[in-house]
Amino acid sequence: MTCALQRDTRKQLGRMVGTVVMAATAEAARGRGVAYATLMASIDWFREQGCEIVDTGTQVRNLPCLGLLQKCGFRIVGSSISLRRACSKPFLR
Repeated sequence: MTCALQRDTRKQLGRMVGTVVMAATAEAARGRGVAYATLMASIDWFREQGCEIVDTGTQVRNLPCLGLLQKCGFRIVGSSISLRRACSKPFLR
């Protein structure tokens, strides 16, 4: 887990927000509860730092991660769409 404190949110929102920036589990450790335990420990750490809100994100297609986040109490509050275009072909009008 890579965690960050968004200290400026205390002034802007009246609450400090913590962000889980990056989460990863070694393939050999998946399915053993490691990610759950690590994420819950991160939430405890954020609480100790004075955070009232923890924010994170993942790709909509990453269903295992979405399930884990919801199991840990996260709720979907928004979504976005990413667009991609290959540069190898000229742009067609």
